[in-house]
Amino acid sequence: MADHITIVGSYYEVGTKLGKKTESSVKKILNDFKSSELFKKIDEYTNTPEGAQVLKLFKETVLTYCRDYLEELKGVANGAGVDYNDLFLLNCECEFAAIFGDIPDGSHGVQYASFYDGCTNISITTDENKVYLAHTEDIVPIAKDLGIMLTVEIKGENGSILENWTDYYIPGVISGGKFHFNRYGVMVGANNIYQKGLNKNGIPRRFMCRSLMDIQDPSQAVQILQRKPGISTAYCFHYVQQTGNDVVNTVIEVAGTSNGTMVAVYKPPEYYHHCNMFQHLKLECHPEESSIHRAAIISQYVNRGQTRSKRDLLDAVSNRQDKKFPVYRNGKHPDYLATGATGIFDVSAKTMEVYTNFSEKSQPKHLFNVP
Repeated sequence: MADHITIVGSYYEVGTKLGKKTESSVKKILNDFKSSELFKKIDEYTNTPEGAQVLKLFKETVLTYCRDYLEELKGVANGAGVDYNDLFLLNCECEFAAIFGDIPDGSHGVQYASFYDGCTNISITTDENKVYLAHTEDIVPIAKDLGIMLTVEIKGENGSILENWTDYYIPGVISGGKFHFNRYGVMVGANNIYQKGLNKNGIPRRFMCRSLMDIQDPSQAVQILQRKPGISTAYCFHYVQQTGNDVVNTVIEVAGTSNGTMVAVYKPPEYYHHCNMFQHLKLECHPEESSIHRAAIISQYVNRGQTRSKRDLLDAVSNRQDKKFPVYRNGKHPDYLATGATGIFDVSAKTMEVYTNFSEKSQPKHLFNVP
């Protein structure tokens, strides 16, 4: 779908309006989640003394550090007419999957934890010295046509603007973990990593992603990620931003461990890709099968002669060469996710193109100007 809607209001008002506009999609996604084996495990676990304490800790952590985003999520639940507690669990499913050790190292018997996190980031500096960042958002096939482009302006009580950004949004899944840009010209592709273990005292990663949406530059993201209690489970953030005549191109890997948070900052070369596996932190992850295949295909573009162009980038993110696990995913067995949308950031032009399908003659469905 990838329609574009704009919502203005307080955090709760934005959530309520968003829930009303996406009610049927929220219910469809939430019902799918509640029919999953992972949800059954979560339900059983949170009815034990240990599990109830873990859930209580997650809620207290979010309330302490992400109160505004909790209000936003409560608004979505109210607007869509769904149970807030179910929606909260949906946004913490990756943490529970990590507790259970359910994240697979292959594609078969995959748990729900992988259903909204299987993306690819690629950045390229062309022969004309232009910098592009591409992000494919890979999601469970049932949600492939439910995503929307969402522009939000959060206003304070005095009418001041607290946040303003445009995000690819999956109904019911809190914003910030996919691809977006904000009022400061920060352009982002956010990518899951299937780490082993977690930081139970940390902020659940979807809420941490949401807290980074209004940063002024990547260094501010590093500061936020390094604060205690840190993130609960791993993520990779790829930031690009035009500052004067220079381009800031920054990759940040972050992980939550029993000893707290680990953060690695990396300045990528002229061609760079990231496919859901640690590349800069020395931690174990589950090498999910599609990630291995996608990385192998994309790495071929590094040594493809002397040309580096936007066309090369589009070819890479739309590649279907691997029939089982293509870069541009279709959700067909043995793969299990589908590419819902692709964002292409042109840093110097300050634009974001959004594609919902790729072919030789495909054109972006949306073209956004980045501040």
